[in-house]
Amino acid sequence: VKDKIRNADIAAIKDWGIRLISANSAEEVLDEEHKMQHVTTAERIGEGSKILLRLMEARFGNPPQWAKDKIRNADIAAIEDWSIRVLSANSPEEVLKET
Repeated sequence: VKDKIRNADIAAIKDWGIRLISANSAEEVLDEEHKMQHVTTAERIGEGSKILLRLMEARFGNPPQWAKDKIRNADIAAIEDWSIRVLSANSPEEVLKET
């Protein structure tokens, strides 16, 4: 759980940095941040898992249960890596292999 929260914090910092680069000022980014709907770490991971499962289903058919379980228990960094890997992999095993 700590790793999931830490990875989500890192992702949030990256997002904030990207918005800061394109904004006119830090105040503009903070105003935007304040107006945005709060998205929890669990929601980000859940949405990422759903998208990855849909991509895998479109590419390989219904993913095996072990793959679904592994995706649902993964942190956001792993889900992001696998979401790129699914584009060129030949099987669910290849997508979810340990690196």
